[in-house]
Amino acid sequence: MRRKVLIFVARYLCYASNACFAEQLAMELNGLGVETEICNLLTMEDAGLTLAKYIGREYLAVLDFNSTMPRAMAGKERFLDQIDAPFYDYIVDHPLYHHPILKLPLKRFHAICVDGTHAEYARKYYPHLKSVSFLPLTGMRALTQLPFEKKKNGILFAGTYYPPEKYAAQIEEHTAEEQRIMWEMTDQLLQLNAEESVLTPEEAFYEAATSHGAKALAEEEIPVLLNRCYPADIYVRAVQRKQRILALANAGLPLWILGNDWDQCRELDGMRNVTRIDGLDYNECQEVIASFRVLCNLLPGFVAGTHDRIFQAMANGVAALTDTNAYIEKEFTDGVDCIRFREDTPEVLGELLRSPELLAGIAGQGRMRYEEAHRWKHRAKRLLEIFLENAGED
Repeated sequence: MRRKVLIFVARYLCYASNACFAEQLAMELNGLGVETEICNLLTMEDAGLTLAKYIGREYLAVLDFNSTMPRAMAGKERFLDQIDAPFYDYIVDHPLYHHPILKLPLKRFHAICVDGTHAEYARKYYPHLKSVSFLPLTGMRALTQLPFEKKKNGILFAGTYYPPEKYAAQIEEHTAEEQRIMWEMTDQLLQLNAEESVLTPEEAFYEAATSHGAKALAEEEIPVLLNRCYPADIYVRAVQRKQRILALANAGLPLWILGNDWDQCRELDGMRNVTRIDGLDYNECQEVIASFRVLCNLLPGFVAGTHDRIFQAMANGVAALTDTNAYIEKEFTDGVDCIRFREDTPEVLGELLRSPELLAGIAGQGRMRYEEAHRWKHRAKRLLEIFLENAGED
């Protein structure tokens, strides 16, 4: 089999991040001797004609991010089944959101998850998947690198504002029983994950769904019903994100927020220590991140994994301020190569911003940790191992 990989960019993910992930992986896979092709369908005038040329071709693997490609048909057969290659869906959030895709009976279907508990969930509820692997994404270095003393002495958060009331309204659109389940889910997740993420959405869902004398659920029902209850998970993310940002803002810390829709967060209006910037695409965002001393990493429902923001900070010599979970505790050390959110975090951050040499030390240790274990070359090497482990087993 030729060592050739095809990567699709088939949909627009937040701030065009998937196009950047594809470029980084392709570059590093090429460096490992793997011929890699990117097919960016978003730039194609005739996607159907473009896809047709791949039918019958042989690849070591075909990859896409949060894919909808398993739905694509070519004649009476699924398009991906007509490529001589296993297909890998790199799922960058919880698989509960992707049930309509993951349930499809693709012949050579694999998944890659960015959280260990996400991977466990996918293995349990989608047994037709040929393999499920755990592999977090990572960050990349900006083109412009500033010495630490010239970076902005403030905190940057890069991400979209999710109005909690929007998702509360979505919960209220469901049946009375589904509303009860979702509100119990949110209570559990907000309470137990306040300091450290330890409870998964599926655990909270199952406990809520089977409480009050309700009958036990059949295993095949859980991913279907949990997918219907997704507004509860987004609501929890929205509340936690808003709480964290307001805690920093209300402490009077110099805070920049880069992302869409933060003008809707009325509590930030009139705060002179807060600057809101409209969202930029992923590449432009890297340049902004690299210009700050602290980047805030909020984990959207991760219990045993992490968002790529923590690595974006470390790649650019920026101190990472982060929520925590089992993966973060294993990979990083609070006060050494990252700063962990705690109740007294605003006070600690204030002291660090007044002590640039201490903050620079944390940022420097974070960069060293990134260089030794979390660069894109490390991710590409592991990805190639996954491809080779599964070659010929479908």
